[in-house]
Amino acid sequence: MKSAERGPAGAWDGRGVGRPFDRGQLHPDRSADEDRSRTGSATSAENKTSDAGLQLARAALKSARTVAPEARFASYRFEVEDRQRIVEISGVDRDTSRRVEVDVYPDGQVESVAHEVPLSSVPSEVRVLVEGGIPGFRPVRALRSIGFGFEVQYEIDGYAAGNKPVSVEVQPNAVEMKVSVWNS
Repeated sequence: MKSAERGPAGAWDGRGVGRPFDRGQLHPDRSADEDRSRTGSATSAENKTSDAGLQLARAALKSARTVAPEARFASYRFEVEDRQRIVEISGVDRDTSRRVEVDVYPDGQVESVAHEVPLSSVPSEVRVLVEGGIPGFRPVRALRSIGFGFEVQYEIDGYAAGNKPVSVEVQPNAVEMKVSVWNS
């Protein structure tokens, strides 16, 4: 059985050293917990066109470069969000050195583009909701994401009480939030 026939977890991994892309060399995103998402070397996508997961990474990189040409992409990982497969391509803005993430569907359509923003630029309603809803929350970084249809969302990463890594997604109206706690 081919890895692609075993589902997303089986199809979406890969290792290897490849040649550099024209804007630098991509590497696996090791900041993600392996249980949270599968990672692989995007440089392998440059050389191994027979692996379906690596083909997806390569196509997603092209889409990411189209919508965020100012970014120097450095890593990718595969995720499942709302039961949809997503390829997250991430890197840094060449001018600001802030994180840029582009989520791409397997068909190449961009789901969202996120740029790291200063915590002070997150609306106060959002900060109050997050800080009040998670005991002992210490924010580390914030991303402002613009999705398909131009909806805006904030993702704030940090630590909750007990040093538990937490990621919070909040709409600007601060009505509700989605909290993900990661095993360390």
